[in-house]
Amino acid sequence: MRTFGNGSVFAILLASTVVGPAACGGGGGGEPDVELCANDVDDDGDGQVDCNDSDCTADPSCVELTTEIDCDDERDDDGDGATDCDDSDCAASEICSPTREFNCSNGVDDDGDGLTDCDDDDCDGRPSCTEADCGNTVDDDGDGDTDCDDLDCADDPACGGPPETDCGNAVDDDGDGDTDCDDSDCAADPACAPTEETNCTDTVDDDGDGDTDCDDADCADDPACGGTPETDCGNAVDDDGDGDTDCADADCAADPACLPETETSCTNAVDDDGDGDTDCADADCAADPACLPETETSCTNAVDDDGDGDTDCADADCAADPACLPETNCTNTLDDDGDGLADCADPDCAADPACLPETNCANTVDDDGDGLADCADPDCSADPACPVTGGESCASGPFALPDDPSGTWHGTTTGMAADHRGSCGSTSGEDVVFTFDLSARTVFSADTIGSDFNTLLYLRSGECTPGTELACDDDGAGSGGASLVAMTLDAGTYWLILDGNSGADGNWVLNLALTDPEVCDDGLDNDGDGDTDCADADCARDGACFELVCNDSTDNDGDGTTDCADPDCTYDAACLPACAEDAHEPNDSRTAALAVTTITGTEWLAVTDTSEDFFSIDVCVGAVVTVDAVFSHALGDIDIYLLPATGGGTLAQSAGGVDNEHLTWTSDRLGTVALRVDLYGTDTCNLYHLIAAVDRTACP
Repeated sequence: MRTFGNGSVFAILLASTVVGPAACGGGGGGEPDVELCANDVDDDGDGQVDCNDSDCTADPSCVELTTEIDCDDERDDDGDGATDCDDSDCAASEICSPTREFNCSNGVDDDGDGLTDCDDDDCDGRPSCTEADCGNTVDDDGDGDTDCDDLDCADDPACGGPPETDCGNAVDDDGDGDTDCDDSDCAADPACAPTEETNCTDTVDDDGDGDTDCDDADCADDPACGGTPETDCGNAVDDDGDGDTDCADADCAADPACLPETETSCTNAVDDDGDGDTDCADADCAADPACLPETETSCTNAVDDDGDGDTDCADADCAADPACLPETNCTNTLDDDGDGLADCADPDCAADPACLPETNCANTVDDDGDGLADCADPDCSADPACPVTGGESCASGPFALPDDPSGTWHGTTTGMAADHRGSCGSTSGEDVVFTFDLSARTVFSADTIGSDFNTLLYLRSGECTPGTELACDDDGAGSGGASLVAMTLDAGTYWLILDGNSGADGNWVLNLALTDPEVCDDGLDNDGDGDTDCADADCARDGACFELVCNDSTDNDGDGTTDCADPDCTYDAACLPACAEDAHEPNDSRTAALAVTTITGTEWLAVTDTSEDFFSIDVCVGAVVTVDAVFSHALGDIDIYLLPATGGGTLAQSAGGVDNEHLTWTSDRLGTVALRVDLYGTDTCNLYHLIAAVDRTACP
């Protein structure tokens, strides 16, 4: 420590600086009650600051100095205008001896050694000659060099000062933030040398043992040196740490989990998918050009066997194949080319005159040259110019339709006998009979749309008469009294009778169609109607979709409901109440009709062969009446009729031979109409639900 000429005064000044604040304010929060005399703050809030406050009169900080107390601090301590050695108070100070530079900022070579101010070693360490902060981007000593560019910072850690001196003492010796071997200063220190090869691909002998990279035993397990392979090719883990996981790692190339699902190359002599078959021996390569035969192997399989773009007879390889030879004679009933098709059934005969259709059925010309002209030619069977004749009755011989008939036939019932009767409608009209064979199970549809009178259709199997009636319909086609029969039939012989309802006769049109039946348990929409298996109405009575027995405690159709809980059993005798007159009797006439609004659509009503049911319905002009009778036709044929409240005539009716009846009628009157529910035929009693509604939207 330097000794100052006026040491006692300096000591007092230091004491005031250290002790003064502690003696004031009491150490508590809030405003102090004593002025601190050297902080340029009005501490006691009396408007007087530091030495101007009377509180500071005796404070050493406020005692006026009369002498320069420090000859080396570059301050004018006594305020006489002379600083440090320039002040006569410092004349005797050692620091102001003319043998050294005593003022480092006066531009004078004080000691006459030829060096001025900071260029003189005497000024080393003086504030005006030292870079005070080596990281503040300021030229603190004004020598033109800033921070680490200044030699003053040579030893500063921020400027790469003294290196880490001990690389094993856990101390940041040079203060650069890195300790021991973490400091680059220790890179070559033996204490920091690695003990094993740290990088097996950097061509550096990292541990200095004379072996580099894969030549060093330390790299034996490193993937780069053929180390441990991927051990599990399906665990989503990079087992050998080579950066490739599971099948992306070449180690897994032969692992079953990484093999392709199919043969990827049919010529590489490799079993690519690991299924035991290689190249063309693998079914995956069946269509690969490399595995195809050189010629068409079959001329009838609809396959381009040799992959040359030509299939079967279109391929020149098949030129001499019998299946590809043309039919040479289209009228000899022989299969000349051996393709399984004879004469006109063979496409080869499509342009042969004998196979052309009769183009005009009323010109008395044999247009197709088959020896038959006009209506004598079967080609004209559906032509309106050639109505069907014959087919009078079962006894005189039904009209024989082609096997598996599909198309339209025309004729008339006028003048025919009324000698057949179905279970639906009033069958007093003249009738005609058709017979046909089905070669396979099919969905059969027949309608009389286009006929000019009110028709009936009924279908029989077994014998023509009496036979077994399979279906009977009056107005099911929904068009001008046209009838419709549609159901799935097995292969066999059938009879179809076209009759007139209530004595009607006239010109008829019979439209027939066949479609593939729905297979009810194969998961396919076989008939292409948009409904599959049990969702298709064709399967309504199929064992796979229908509760066959309703009292065996077994879910026969596997739909989760058993016996009477299954809707299939709604009309089963085991689930129906006893069939007897219901509680709404007597409503056996129009005068005793029961208001239809007094019944519900869920209660069972009964109709018998001796007691019809009548209901009254209130209507207005424009009202639309809809009525549904829901029942099982197998238990009795129920028909419904809408009648005037009084008088004769029928406003609307539904008298089909199937389950349920439905009618719709738009009212032309204001008042009441009557609904008649009738049990037709020889049945004695049946149960039904009745659902009736009146839409009065269009009423005035």
